[in-house]
Amino acid sequence: MIDTPDYVRRPLRSAISNEDYLRLYGGCVRTFEDVSELKSLDVNAAYYVKKFIERHYDIYRMAKGWFRSLTLPKSGDYFFKGRLANGAEIETRSGTLSIYRGFEVFFDSASGRCCELMFLGRWWEVVVADVVSDWHMANVGSHGKDDIWHDVIFNEQGGNAVKNEIDLVVNDRQRLLLIECKSGEITSADIFKIDSVRRTYGGNNSKALLISYLPVASSLLEKCKDLGIYCFAPEDMAARTWHVKSLPQWLDTIVQMHEL
Repeated sequence: MIDTPDYVRRPLRSAISNEDYLRLYGGCVRTFEDVSELKSLDVNAAYYVKKFIERHYDIYRMAKGWFRSLTLPKSGDYFFKGRLANGAEIETRSGTLSIYRGFEVFFDSASGRCCELMFLGRWWEVVVADVVSDWHMANVGSHGKDDIWHDVIFNEQGGNAVKNEIDLVVNDRQRLLLIECKSGEITSADIFKIDSVRRTYGGNNSKALLISYLPVASSLLEKCKDLGIYCFAPEDMAARTWHVKSLPQWLDTIVQMHEL
């Protein structure tokens, strides 16, 4: 907030809810999940998936390809068992997941969301949501526990072709942060999507953030800069294993930037 008599920027004295922010710009949410309601078992499973991918990437690629060759819904209770090209067994019951070869266990989790987390890319969204939630609570305290939504789907605005979903919405008490999380390679379409979501649903005061697990091509980073989109990504493949730890410091820098 800017105090017009002396043009000094000061924090807002009162909180504005996510719903009120969106309503100010003519937006309305159809569905969302509150990050504070994420189960610890699922959050731990998301970090476990991350470690599995980094330790056994070839097995992960085989398992993901095998899973996607099946005719299955995008979510729900999965029941299957099969064998990968390297002889490893893969099986699930009600979403839990085990990948093993003989007595060698590569992955084993009781989370009912494991298939969704690993094979549909949701693991990165949950990891980022957990880090952002800790950062947000450290800044605003326990009263901010309901300020972060994930899997947000907006109501479509009369014939608008804008893709109407975003991974995370964060209320930093002065604006909305609209965050898209990408575990795979980022394309121009991903950049244009979050830019459209920000302009359509977030208003001029919101900020669009693209949080990537993988390095991003310099040409795409330049495109983000041109559109005013903040991109967080590792410098190289080796850095992807630890770069999320620096996300809180990066967020501190982003929220302190002011565009008039």
